[in-house]
Amino acid sequence: MQRQPNLKRFLSIFVVVAAVVVASLVLGQVIGGFYLVNLTKDEIVTVNGSKSSEQDSSGKKKVLRLKKFAFYTVQVAAFNQQEEALSLGRKLAEKSLPVVITGEPPHKVWLGFVNNQEKLLILANSIQVNGQKSIVVKGEVNSIAFKFAAGDTFAEKEIAPFLGRISLCLEKGLLLYGSTGIKDYPESDYKGKFSLLAGELQEVSTMGLNIARQEKARETAQGILILTERCRDWAKSLEQLNGQWQEEKLILSQQQALALVEDFHRFLGNSN
Repeated sequence: MQRQPNLKRFLSIFVVVAAVVVASLVLGQVIGGFYLVNLTKDEIVTVNGSKSSEQDSSGKKKVLRLKKFAFYTVQVAAFNQQEEALSLGRKLAEKSLPVVITGEPPHKVWLGFVNNQEKLLILANSIQVNGQKSIVVKGEVNSIAFKFAAGDTFAEKEIAPFLGRISLCLEKGLLLYGSTGIKDYPESDYKGKFSLLAGELQEVSTMGLNIARQEKARETAQGILILTERCRDWAKSLEQLNGQWQEEKLILSQQQALALVEDFHRFLGNSN
């Protein structure tokens, strides 16, 4: 006689657990698989180095952690002086090798954004600066978290999902980018996929523009607009690649993805 109540109790627990799992999966799909946790005031600094007007009385903060994933790029060289890096970058651009130069010294000159280390070795060995061959290095997207005041609902409801969408686009792009050689991309297989990614980036760009226009975004508007422009530029480069299936256009699109990674991490870092 006691089995029926126990069965009902088991089924109730199962339904609750299933609902939580489904909700978690849906949330992850919408905002890029991030999770938020509360932190005490002593554990992190204030957003953008200043106190937020929406910080709650408890002084607690939240942190946005996005899924980490690795990428590979060719490090052509590294310079203490940015002008030296820029000079090399201009020379490489003239040879249809567009690069990204990291903002903090040493200023690294990066070429390519792929998921396969082996595919970059030939390219790295073919480029020498001052008699030294380039090397393949590993980077990580989302190595930095986004931190904001626990009471800042605008950051949680608007900015966090925007950052999650950017992260998803970068992850999808990296899944597509297997090498810097156009011969590794059958046009019939990849053209449609690059078009879909370009469309998503345009959506994210529009999303960012709408966020930056809101009064509550005044402290982060400039950074959001930069990310918006980067998403738009990457989308344009993918559209150019679809129009001209050439290695030069492929590498250019990877450069735009790398530039987005740099500014994305800069935005996240400014919240720490």
